[in-house]
Amino acid sequence: MNRSAFRNILFSMSHLLTSNVEQYSLSMRNILVAYLFWLRQYPSLQFMGFLTSYSESHVHRMLWDVACALYRHAFNSVPWPSYEMRCLNSVWYRGQRIVIIFDGFEQPCVAFTDRNVRQAVFSGKYKAVTICRMVGVEPRIFFSPAYEGNYNDNNIIGLRENDVPLRDDECVCVDKGIKSVESLYDMTIVPKFKHRLTGMPDWQKRRNYDVSHYRILVESTISFLKDFNILGMKFRVKGGNDRHKTS
Repeated sequence: MNRSAFRNILFSMSHLLTSNVEQYSLSMRNILVAYLFWLRQYPSLQFMGFLTSYSESHVHRMLWDVACALYRHAFNSVPWPSYEMRCLNSVWYRGQRIVIIFDGFEQPCVAFTDRNVRQAVFSGKYKAVTICRMVGVEPRIFFSPAYEGNYNDNNIIGLRENDVPLRDDECVCVDKGIKSVESLYDMTIVPKFKHRLTGMPDWQKRRNYDVSHYRILVESTISFLKDFNILGMKFRVKGGNDRHKTS
């Protein structure tokens, strides 16, 4: 993060946190640094309380306030790029303009004691308690909210809040497991499955190989995001409290 971006975020936070900042003895800059440290290293609330001399509940309230302020800042200041910008940063594949590449990833989380909650976050694919997200790579990174593990990529990409406004001549590239994307967007590039009986012809193998050169962008982005321990480690979440729900 460069200095200009850091100053812009501090300026936005000073307006968005005006009602809450008085209850914190830390400066606005130190509050943001503490939040970034929490995202990068993902320490426990007890350790954050040791660093800030706050109670665990106070630390959690501070992190939640900063997260909400940054979300509003991103929502208001990072608009979806214009059609001209999307065309400028798109890539061509066999006469189709790819403007965004989607893929999902799942993150393990702590087990729940509540049976209904555990059933909601249980992933049949991984046989574990998880939360899942959808990531899209364009000139900027599209990052969906987190959902319970019983969702899959087909469910998430079809939700209204994850709808991406595209024109008819713009194409979406996804993993071969996200088949529902073909009913959502007019132009899609989806790798083909190997047929159980007839196998896969050579031309389809070459096509899948070519598509993988573009899909590696979103895989590299997911790898970069997991450098932040809050996404790479087991997610600690508590049930029954809206502030502890995945976000």
